[in-house]
Formats: sequence, structure tokens, C-alpha cells
Amino acid sequence: MKLITTLLLCSGLLLTLTQGEEAQEIDCNDEAVFQAVDASLKKLNARLQSGNQFVLYRVTKRAKMDGSATFYSFNYQIKEGNCSAQRGLAWQDCDFKDSEEAATGECTATMGKKENKFFIVTQTCKITPGKGPIVTEEYHCASCVHPISADNPDLEPVLKHAIEYFNNNTGGGWPEF
Repeated sequence: MKLITTLLLCSGLLLTLTQGEEAQEIDCNDEAVFQAVDASLKKLNARLQSGNQFVLYRVTKRAKMDGSATFYSFNYQIKEGNCSAQRGLAWQDCDFKDSEEAATGECTATMGKKENKFFIVTQTCKITPGKGPIVTEEYHCASCVHPISADNPDLEPVLKHAIEYFNNNTGGGWPEF
């Protein structure tokens, strides 16, 4: 079903382009451009399963094509924000993460607008990971199996008990040869 919808939207876009409608560059302060980028960025952030949301850095190219539906084509740059993707905050409520650690990217999108609603026709993003430390997922289940470092101080009481148990139940000495 999604494939059919996408094909119809793309064919509608191509039909609009072939009917002599030319793309016209529009001002970056145009409210519709911001709304289109906002819808595009919200869709991108909604797909994130982990990590932080992306925040708009700047819009670099913008064009508008009018026809039976209006299409906006634009490029925009994003930076990783300091808000978790799972928190449900709007990207506007996030600040940029420290530049050295933050992932950055550039997206190219074509958004359609019909009856004051935006929909994605195409969107492609190239994300470059930051150079900060590797973040591991947290494990919330105390009894769940998960990797643990041998240097973890939480291991000390467990290892101490295991050694005492071994010494008490095996004669406490080294095996004789």
C-alpha cells in the first residue's frame, strides 16, 4: 500500500514537472519552508530508535513548484541535539550537543503540501557520526544478562564470595601434583 502511494505521489510530482511548471527559488524566511522542514525533521526524529534527536542547523537550498499540489524541495543541515529520541520533546526544545561529540548530517527532501498538510515525497539524509565516546545502551533489568567490564567495582563482593566458597568447599589449598 505504501509503495502504491509513493508511486502515485512521485508520478504526480513528475506530471507537475513535465507540465511546464518550473521550480522557483523561494526566500529562506518563507513560513511554508520552515513548516516543510519542520515536518521533514519530525519524521526523521520519529524513526530514531535510540540516541538523541537531530536539530535543524540551517536550510541551504529551497525551491517551490506549484500545481494541483504544491511541492517544496530543499536541503537542510542537521546536528545532534542534547534531547533523547525517546523523551518525546520537540526538536525546537533541544540545544546542540557539543560540536566534537555531535553527529552531523545533510538531508535532501521533497515535501508535498495539499490542503495545508505536508507529506514526504522523498527524503535522504547522510549522517556523519561524532567523534565522542561510544555510548552503550543501559540495561534496566537487574537479572538480565549483559556484558560487564572486568574492572567493574560491583564485581568485587561477588568474586570475594566465590573465592571464599571455593576455598571452604575444596580443602582451601592448591591441588597437589
